[in-house]
Amino acid sequence: MEQASARAQSSDSLDLLRQAHAAQREFERVRRSHLPYELGVRQKDCDERIGRYCYWYEPMVESAPAEVAPVRVARESLLVALQDAHQQLPGDGWITGQLVRYLAEEGFSDSAIATARSCTGLPWWCHALEGLARHRAHDYQGAEAAFSRALREMPAAERCAWTDLGPLLGDGERLYRSRSCTARDSVNERIWWLARPLYSRPGNDLETEHYSRHTMALLLQYSATPDGGSWGDDRRRLGVRFGWPTHWSKREEPGALEPFWILGHEPGPSFWLFPAPALTEPWSDQTETRWDAYQERPPSRYAPPYATGFVSIERVQFARFARRDTTLTVAVFDLASDSIFATHPADARLAVARDPATPILVGRIFPATPRAVLSVRSAWRPAVLSLEALGVDTPWVARRRAMAPPDPGGLQPTISDLLLFAPTDLLPRSLEATLPAALSGSVVRRGQRLGLFWEMYQESDSAATIEIAVTPKAGSKGEAPYPIGRPSCPFALESPVRLRWVEERRTRPIGPARSVALDLGSLSEGRYVVTIQLSWGSRVHGCSSREFRVASSNR
Repeated sequence: MEQASARAQSSDSLDLLRQAHAAQREFERVRRSHLPYELGVRQKDCDERIGRYCYWYEPMVESAPAEVAPVRVARESLLVALQDAHQQLPGDGWITGQLVRYLAEEGFSDSAIATARSCTGLPWWCHALEGLARHRAHDYQGAEAAFSRALREMPAAERCAWTDLGPLLGDGERLYRSRSCTARDSVNERIWWLARPLYSRPGNDLETEHYSRHTMALLLQYSATPDGGSWGDDRRRLGVRFGWPTHWSKREEPGALEPFWILGHEPGPSFWLFPAPALTEPWSDQTETRWDAYQERPPSRYAPPYATGFVSIERVQFARFARRDTTLTVAVFDLASDSIFATHPADARLAVARDPATPILVGRIFPATPRAVLSVRSAWRPAVLSLEALGVDTPWVARRRAMAPPDPGGLQPTISDLLLFAPTDLLPRSLEATLPAALSGSVVRRGQRLGLFWEMYQESDSAATIEIAVTPKAGSKGEAPYPIGRPSCPFALESPVRLRWVEERRTRPIGPARSVALDLGSLSEGRYVVTIQLSWGSRVHGCSSREFRVASSNR
């Protein structure tokens, strides 16, 4: 009798699962039959050809059209069928996954999260479904935690596939592939840290988007799809790199065997937010790292739901100053050159980061004036600085991110970063007095004098020799000056501007602050590096340099 009862229960379970699959297929059939036609669409050149699929990107804000009544009715029927099946088979991963998927697709975020949390199937799959639901609800911190649990508990082969970032990195893929799957953990941690869209927002939505795409791949693998196509690895690769469509449309193709094509529309506008290079060797210059959200034909894309633009802040100057056992980081910036922030209020934030394991610190001005100064104090020397501006009444984001060069020997510097300012007849004697005149950027108008402010942190019984030189910056045409200084001495034998003086101990100025004004009248337009070198006796004890550009205007 017990065996007969078990067989009956198994048969009932299979019937319920078949019915759930049939309901899902029927909904997608109804949705496919009512897809809107695209008008005036022409064949585009493929940005990427991935297996059977031609992918191209159109930089526009696209929202899904309202569903017609038959699709809404079919969706309601599907949700009822899936909820009934889930109550009777709470441990079935496919049923739970489809219910979470369609609840999130409909915008029922709380229900999707609750369903995922009630999941009794494979623990890693239940955590992944919760991560997907929280990501769709824009709870990126919660999604991070859920996906972390999923990665810890999933089979090793699955985890290796989910954490493979190679296809997303472009030129960095080859170096990435030289590492084994297990050796990539620390590499991935650093890549995700640097690729985080905004340090000043909680959670890394780019990372949770990546794992959400892998979750969706498993949800779609054994399900009917809106385009009616069969599953394949090409579809998985397309979705993981560029995202899954949020809506679909039909396009008639005269003379084709099929009466129409079905086009998938991913969220837009989308961007490439990974650093380049994504991987560096230990001896590499980390200040060569760049972020270019608008790279042409990037290897992957992501559309942050809070941003219709992700532009660079061009006019900013970062500098770091020692304050006892802490570091004060300042950013002087001007948002007026951005056409959006010139007329719309912004929430400006300065984020400083040390490494992936250390909490990020953020300073904020809300609402920010176009020209402003932000500062953050940290118990460590920042390695990454990120100025971020978020539109208050518009979904517009601007940022400027820079890697700070490492301090020689890992020791606290003898000289602070240089801060450029517009000098007057009376030179400032403190950082606080300098900031109102600090340049919001590193561009100096031709013929204009340039003020330099810095601080010196160590005393010596011997005389201190200070030397300043301005040298041309070679091989950098068209590239904006780096927004933070370097602890280097790129002196040249011939410098168009050079200044040297000796501070005797008995006549040395009180306090660490120093400032000078340089006459740049002899400089032609172009890129330069200004360097300060400190020597005690015959020994160089510290250097600080900064790039700037001489132009016909301050823009």
